[in-house]
Amino acid sequence: NSRVVLQRAFAYTCSFCLTWSWLIIELGITVAGAEVPIVLLYLVNIFTPLQGSWNLLIFIYPKVVSAKAKGSDVTWWQAFVSVIFSTSKSPNNTKKGRGRKKDEVGTQPTQPSVDAEEGRNKVEELH
Repeated sequence: NSRVVLQRAFAYTCSFCLTWSWLIIELGITVAGAEVPIVLLYLVNIFTPLQGSWNLLIFIYPKVVSAKAKGSDVTWWQAFVSVIFSTSKSPNNTKKGRGRKKDEVGTQPTQPSVDAEEGRNKVEELH
């Protein structure tokens, strides 16, 4: 399990470096006062918006591998598409132990009912 976490952390780190290294290089060149090559500007404009795509690919990779393993003739693209458009909820996504219990769902918390006259009498007793 820790190996899987380490691999995923490494993938997110590589994604971050791949996305932002071009901008950091561009900023360094700009601060140095040199002219930024046009190729570097293209790289910045291509890779910066892709950060969300890298994160998506890393996040769903285990599900794609699982979908591919279910069918021997399933391609990577078919597994990817099936995961993206899947409507079923995986058991890993459920939040157990949080929120209200099943028998409490749909019920409102009860408030003690106090008769208005009874409340006035109690207030008068206190004074």
